[in-house]
Amino acid sequence: MKILMVHGWAFGPWIWDEMADRLKDLLEDEEVQFTQLDFGFFGKPTPLPKGHFDLAIGHSFGLLWLLQTPLVAFDRLIAVNGFTRFSADTDFQCGWPHRIVQRMRKQLAVDTDLVIGNFMEKSGNTRDFQNYSDSSAADIVQLDWALEALINFDGREQWEQFTGPCRAIAGTQDPIVTPEHTQQCFADSDIQWLKSPSHCLPIQFPEICAALVRELIEVS
Repeated sequence: MKILMVHGWAFGPWIWDEMADRLKDLLEDEEVQFTQLDFGFFGKPTPLPKGHFDLAIGHSFGLLWLLQTPLVAFDRLIAVNGFTRFSADTDFQCGWPHRIVQRMRKQLAVDTDLVIGNFMEKSGNTRDFQNYSDSSAADIVQLDWALEALINFDGREQWEQFTGPCRAIAGTQDPIVTPEHTQQCFADSDIQWLKSPSHCLPIQFPEICAALVRELIEVS
């Protein structure tokens, strides 16, 4: 089984480590091959994946990227703290206002540490970020590219048209992707709610996230 895992803005592939270990144990009868994409926000990026995967898992911006890229195909899809659209629009009122993301883009070149620090504090992942990433190695170009994509990308149609098994794993108190935001993105989909104020559930609940992934694999 080939599984593609894609992280969100200002995070890295390290968010999947514990979850992937637990998932591998749960799928002990399967030969599992994990591909963890690294956008290169804090170091050298991995080559963009291409081809077919049995399952794709996208965290936050990673889900939106999966919905918008023509590079990969997948049979099953899971969103973790994800969204099909991030920025607000006339028919998507619960999204983030463009001006907030544009302000982050402007500040990024002036004080990168402040922008990333504020985001991690709001998302509840300051300590984990400090343990795994070096903000002094931040690639401003890559971070800005993803912020621009958060304004422009819209994967709602792709999610609605996806015919394979899919699931959203969301936090009840996620400060970045609120329950209202989640509901508007995945209203008619399978949403698994975890009681948490974190914007990175694979770090806080690796066992539960792995079990929910295995469940989707086994029933489909």
